[in-house]
Amino acid sequence: PTSQAEQRIDSMLGMHPKAAKDPRSAWESAVAPAETKASHALKHKQDERESGLTVALLQDPEASLSKFRDDFWPQSKSAHREGLKQQLNEACSTAKDLGELVARKKQSVTHLKQQIAICEDEILAAELKARLQMDTAYYKDAVQQLKELKGQIESVQIQLRQSQDQLQADFLVWHRATLARLQGGGDGLRAPQSQARRGAPVAGRMVVEDF
Repeated sequence: PTSQAEQRIDSMLGMHPKAAKDPRSAWESAVAPAETKASHALKHKQDERESGLTVALLQDPEASLSKFRDDFWPQSKSAHREGLKQQLNEACSTAKDLGELVARKKQSVTHLKQQIAICEDEILAAELKARLQMDTAYYKDAVQQLKELKGQIESVQIQLRQSQDQLQADFLVWHRATLARLQGGGDGLRAPQSQARRGAPVAGRMVVEDF
């Protein structure tokens, strides 16, 4: 017989006394609803992603690419690509600033050399030479930074091209499969024959431009 203590525990756990004697049954009773809820949530998310998918949309290269990139491309790949774009923008902005600094210091060095050449005052000449030495150092340092930054920019550009190629490949695979599925369905999504005769876009020939 079940003790009063066991009955209280069973009651707290929401378990029938008989069910308490079968741990597996109790586990399945507790876990099954959670699994069903997760399954329904996953299906709902999938339905949300696929809402608006039509043959007409897939025949529009820009619209279908936008849909794929926003709703179907893996978040990790998208985040990596956006990170590369940010790196490139920041590097280009820094390169622009350094380029302007190099131009200013080059002009200053040239002007100081001209002044030193015609200066007859030793004290003033010494001050001009000190400024020349400082601006020359700034100039050389900025040039060196520009060279290093150029290598970084080229590296990021290569990675962006690789990401572009990956996006292109992933998009084409998804586009072919999705278009075939929609055209094969009986829900009114099949492409009209007139569109096929007019030469609707072919997935394999689409070119993704997303820089």
